[in-house]
Amino acid sequence: AGVETQQRMAQADQISRTVVFVGRTGAGKSTCANTLAGQPTFLESDDSVSETKYVESRTVTVDWEMRQYRVKIVDTIGIGDTDLGHDEVLKRLAQACYECREGISAVFFVTGGRFTEEEADAWDIMWKVLFNATVIDYITIVRSRFPQFLNSSLLQTDCEQLKAQKGAAKRIMPNVKRIIYVDNPSSDYAGWEETRQKSRGVVMTHLSQCDSVFKPPELDEVNERISGHVEEKIASDGRIKALTEELGTAREQMEEVQVELRRQVAEERQKAAETELRLVREMNELLHERSSVQERQQSRRDVSGDRS
Repeated sequence: AGVETQQRMAQADQISRTVVFVGRTGAGKSTCANTLAGQPTFLESDDSVSETKYVESRTVTVDWEMRQYRVKIVDTIGIGDTDLGHDEVLKRLAQACYECREGISAVFFVTGGRFTEEEADAWDIMWKVLFNATVIDYITIVRSRFPQFLNSSLLQTDCEQLKAQKGAAKRIMPNVKRIIYVDNPSSDYAGWEETRQKSRGVVMTHLSQCDSVFKPPELDEVNERISGHVEEKIASDGRIKALTEELGTAREQMEEVQVELRRQVAEERQKAAETELRLVREMNELLHERSSVQERQQSRRDVSGDRS
């Protein structure tokens, strides 16, 4: 009983943090989660197939700046997993809401480079479907694979470039309030442990400042939103398919018209060429006939002159 009491007292002295890692497949999401955990807790992947097939969570103790943190790390399935359908990915992401039902300190949105349309869709899904608009205040963009993550001037330049990007970035950056930079090289690289440790320091410095807590919606509510989102997406995909088919039909008809026009033009050109050839031939015949008449007339004049 004494040991249990000491453990409870130790936990009471700990600072609790819950962080959810979200990102597209191959962006380094699980790698960042491992860096924070300080151990290979989650499977890592660099390709288009997510190693994380379900929501996974681990709780670790981190000693940081003379304080002890009890950090719950929630690693979600990679958005854009090529093995799973869109609705299945969303259903599994909904499990994150249940795992974090006591509150979220931060949502780490991990990206490995320029924002893609897939990531912009994921951003919208987070606050429109999985959580709500309030969660934007708790989202931190984590720029992984950034070797110069300790160079403040380069970080400022990159941040400005992100804000200046068009396309997908325009859908994300206006709402971004926090960005941190890390680098999590694999064990194949020299000095990888030291680099990851420094990255962990960046993450913990940021996480230690995340004092407020976001309460996610109930799981039933999220599932209801997901159903509505999937139905809307199916309807939207249906409209897009219909418009694509209509566009394809219009293009086919246009091609048929173009073929017919080319045939008519070729036919008219052939007729014009034949007409020109006929006229030239008739003109040559007339010239030849005229020449013959002139020759006969000249011949008669010559005969009349000889007689006289």
